Amino acid sequence: MKDRSASWMTLGLVFLLALSTFWLDYAVKLPQLRPVSKGHNIDFIIDGLHATSFSAQGKPESTLSAQTMIHYPDDNTLWMTAPDFTQIKQNKPTMTITAKRGKLLNNTRQIYFMDRVKIQAIYTNTEKNWVATTQFLHVDPHQDYADTDQPIQIKGQNTLITAGGMNINTRTRIAHLLQHVQVTYH
Repeated sequence: MKDRSASWMTLGLVFLLALSTFWLDYAVKLPQLRPVSKGHNIDFIIDGLHATSFSAQGKPESTLSAQTMIHYPDDNTLWMTAPDFTQIKQNKPTMTITAKRGKLLNNTRQIYFMDRVKIQAIYTNTEKNWVATTQFLHVDPHQDYADTDQPIQIKGQNTLITAGGMNINTRTRIAHLLQHVQVTYH
């Protein structure tokens, strides 16, 4: 009886060993059976980014800084932490935009600012300065255009404006405030 149970025990171990061999072979070949995708993998990371674009006359037109910038090659996007964008134009206010996060679409040069977005217009006459806050802002610096579909609050020296969104053309200085616009003048 003892010989029979020892035989069954040995046979069971051989069966488990054979089964695990087939399973290991299957597991090793499995990735080859699936299509290989690039995925959303990081291509490169830049810490302490600071870039400046210049006019044809060699004068700075805009700067873009970020704590960290990460590039994803599959969709050619650049994600930034703590982006800081400044646009400098002659005879116009200096525009500064900061946020917690940002995304730059490489092929289109569109910049998206997200989370605690702050926009500042800094004039030489400080009475005209204003600050706006929102949670999202899309900027096309080459078209002098920005928009948000999120609530926005704009504070001037004596004015407080709230709206459900905004489109602004900085070239023409025309802003369209969207939905539920309220203006308070002190």
